[in-house]
Amino acid sequence: MKRVTTVVRILCGALILWIGLFPSGAFAQQYQFNALLSADDGAGISAGDKVTLTLTVSNAGPISGTGSARVTIPTVFQYDGQSGCSSSTVAGPDGNEFYFDWNYIPDNSDLQLAPGASVQCNIQLTLKTLPAGPVSAFAAIQPTTFDPNPGSASYQFNIAPPQSVTDLIVSVSANPTALSQGQSTTVHVNAANAGSLAAPNTVVVFAFPPQVQLGSATCNLTNVNGQQKWLLGTFAPSASAICDV
Repeated sequence: MKRVTTVVRILCGALILWIGLFPSGAFAQQYQFNALLSADDGAGISAGDKVTLTLTVSNAGPISGTGSARVTIPTVFQYDGQSGCSSSTVAGPDGNEFYFDWNYIPDNSDLQLAPGASVQCNIQLTLKTLPAGPVSAFAAIQPTTFDPNPGSASYQFNIAPPQSVTDLIVSVSANPTALSQGQSTTVHVNAANAGSLAAPNTVVVFAFPPQVQLGSATCNLTNVNGQQKWLLGTFAPSASAICDV
């Protein structure tokens, strides 16, 4: 009985010694996946333009590994396709963004990314509408048992500023609209510049039928070669003016 007890104690002591020989991080970080996001939008993109968002995943080692990643993309973009990451799915939209999941990194036969190696996933997008402000994509590599602290990345898209233009608008209404001979009516004219540039030498031309006689006006009308013209001069951006005739 004493001999059996001694053997058990020796085996337990050997087990404790064997476990103690392993470093404290032996079952923790075994490889390190890092992420980088980029896009071919150097000249700036406008509504309707196509752009490729590229996720580059690299392995800092020291051993080969596999993983997955999620890319969060603003919904001002439309997803068109991908290359280099066939094991992928698209989820969403979820509010102001949708998700692109790269399910197996890398997409090779053994699903192993060697130390010092990198692989790319190209996501083809179209900018649907101009955003009100800056928009960014985010990439997060999902943690695994042997890579519990993988990298992440973000990329702010280069959106071209809206072109500066003039946008002149004229609206007309009348009250009353049905007249008998001898009756009068008021024509209400509203002119506006909805553009971002001033409009020089702005003129509103009034064309009245011969049966109508012009009375008074709340704006300065000028008769030019038989036409009544409202000379607004340089019309500033976002400016508006009203004339009742």
